[in-house]
Amino acid sequence: MSQDPFESSFDEQQGPTHWPSLLPDEARPAWASLRDWVERLVDRFALETRVVPPCWYRHNTLVESLSALRDHERICFAPNASPSGAVDWFRRAARDRAPDERGMRTDPMLGQ
Repeated sequence: MSQDPFESSFDEQQGPTHWPSLLPDEARPAWASLRDWVERLVDRFALETRVVPPCWYRHNTLVESLSALRDHERICFAPNASPSGAVDWFRRAARDRAPDERGMRTDPMLGQ
């Protein structure tokens, strides 16, 4: 039986990731999990490199923002989430990837 990619992207994580407090042995799996989630996010929403650049992991603002967005998705789709959780998630994800008239994102959630 294959594993659900949505479930595997959240691993055994119980809450948001506080990157500064992770020990080295905790950071390695946290990085791997976030990398996998970001790759799926980019594919899922066909995000351009100006939204999530290939070097996102080198920029603390992007790491923290993408991690928070993943946490937001997790809580929106939790078994005890509000019935409007999916809409809340989609609005956040769609807004964060939408450029303004100059082609720039106006929302700082993903580091712009």
